Amino acid sequence: MSTADQYRAFARECIRWANGATNIEHREAFLDMATHWAEAAARLDHQHALFDQFDHLIQDAKRPLGAERAKSSANGGDRTESPFAHRDEKPGSKSLS
Repeated sequence: MSTADQYRAFARECIRWANGATNIEHREAFLDMATHWAEAAARLDHQHALFDQFDHLIQDAKRPLGAERAKSSANGGDRTESPFAHRDEKPGSKSLS
C-alpha cells in the first residue's frame, strides 16, 4: 500500500470516528483530521504525477543524440538542418530582400 493510500485509509477511519462521535466538537475534530489526511494524500498523488511526467521527459532527453538523428532520418530528413540551408545567404549576412 502506498503512502497516499495509507493517508486515505486514515481519512476514512477519521470519518468513521466522526460518525460515531456523540460530541459535536469531537465530530468536527475528526472531520478536520480526515480533511487533512485526504489533502496530504492528494498532494502526494500530485507530486507523483508530476514526477512521472518529468521523469518521462528527462528519459527522452537522455537518449543518445545519434538515436534522435537516426529517428529523424527515418522520418524523412535531418531535422538538425540549419534554418538557412534553403537560402543562398549565410547566417548573419545582411540581405534586404
